[in-house]
Amino acid sequence: MVEILMLEKPSAKFRLYNGILPCHSAEAAATSTVATVPPGHIHTQPGTKIVFNVPYDDKHTYHIKITNASGRRIGWAIKNTNVRCLGVDPVCGVLNLKETTLMAVSCNAFDYGREDTSNDRITVEWYNTSEGDVKQFRPEWF
Repeated sequence: MVEILMLEKPSAKFRLYNGILPCHSAEAAATSTVATVPPGHIHTQPGTKIVFNVPYDDKHTYHIKITNASGRRIGWAIKNTNVRCLGVDPVCGVLNLKETTLMAVSCNAFDYGREDTSNDRITVEWYNTSEGDVKQFRPEWF
């Protein structure tokens, strides 16, 4: 059994500590006018982890639902600690208020006895975006 932890982390120097988003960060506020308001919440389903079970000689794919539960449009991106084993599609996007997207997470075939999967992580980072902008992801947000 391989457990992949999913972490939710607001971008622009906002961090989750024990699952709680701090209310303010002066460092982040100085970064951008959009960053003066801390990013709101997102919801992922499943919420904390994905478990890939044997056999590991075949590729397995699970889906994660990402919902923008905040009151602002957000840009989001995935950080992956093991790109050789784990595939994610799409890896980034933009979500309007209350909008949801479906993301596929794949575990490629690997030799279980030789691979250390104990630190494999997928992190969803998100950032407030301007409402007036075209709904298009920009890598410079991250």
